[in-house]
Amino acid sequence: MYFYSSVSRIAVATAILLFATACTSDHVLNDNFPNGPVWVKKVEPAPEPAPEPLPEPEPEPSLAELNEKAVSAFEDQGFDAEITDKGVVVYLPPTIYFEGSKSDINLEARLKIGEIAQEVNKDYLRDREIEVSGHTDSVGDEAINLALSKKRAEAAASELVFSKVALTRMITRWYGESSPRLPELNADGTINKQNRSLNRRVEFVVLNPQ
Repeated sequence: MYFYSSVSRIAVATAILLFATACTSDHVLNDNFPNGPVWVKKVEPAPEPAPEPLPEPEPEPSLAELNEKAVSAFEDQGFDAEITDKGVVVYLPPTIYFEGSKSDINLEARLKIGEIAQEVNKDYLRDREIEVSGHTDSVGDEAINLALSKKRAEAAASELVFSKVALTRMITRWYGESSPRLPELNADGTINKQNRSLNRRVEFVVLNPQ
């Protein structure tokens, strides 16, 4: 009788020990119950959500890409524009070039200069300086042509400032007849009147950053 009683106690103790061992792995002892502590199953906290990866920053456009964008924008507005070593050169439409020996800016030219101002004030060009250069044809005295080209550059630059391009961005230069855009003489020595009229011009250069 005593033997069986001892065996029973050992079995009960072993069972309790095994249960306790099992409980301690995935259970915890909760002593908040009125009838005594009770083993309850552990409640694991929900895992923290993985942070969403930050988007890769877009690469800054290159100078070549910005210049190509500018040329495309000016051409869409009816300007002749090209990329040079200095930057983006913009020409007024031929129909509003200067008359011989004059520097007046007519209404049509004023409106087109206003369009140039709007483009160069956009974010992608806002930090670039603008060179306004005056030119003449080869007719007349060289010194007079140089002075005339200065007046043309200053008149066009004033229109840009009037259209809210910052004066601190402006650079004016004048070249007289020394930098023709097109040859004024044909191969046979006759005068090319159209080319001569196109040389009476102002060029707007969106200068490359230094």
